[in-house]
Amino acid sequence: MARSNTWRDPKAVVLWVMTALVLWLLIPAGAMVGIKIWEWMNPDPQYVYDPLEVPPYLVHGALGVVVGGAIVVFVCLKLRLGLAWLLVAILAAGPIMLLLGPLLPDALGVYVVALLPPIIGALIFKPKPPKD
Repeated sequence: MARSNTWRDPKAVVLWVMTALVLWLLIPAGAMVGIKIWEWMNPDPQYVYDPLEVPPYLVHGALGVVVGGAIVVFVCLKLRLGLAWLLVAILAAGPIMLLLGPLLPDALGVYVVALLPPIIGALIFKPKPPKD
């Protein structure tokens, strides 16, 4: 397919949006892996923490977010996808969460907040076609 016609192909656009969604969802997946690692390291069900303090699993979850974000940035740079779409997705996530989140039912709000920012970012910034 010619370079100039790459993004006229609907399959190419759908594949790019799906790639952006998978990469976007790796970030919260990193947080969940971090929390699961904390639970694995502290299997005692009797463990109680003070609710006025920072939950101890928060550190593991935050490290998981950082690792997930680093993996996404590495994959984007390695595959030459660019980081502009990720920046747009991160900047769009806050207003979407604040404006649309409370207006929508719980399940739909979660899906909109989780899936809409990378779609917006992917449709605004598409990767450059490979050089011939």
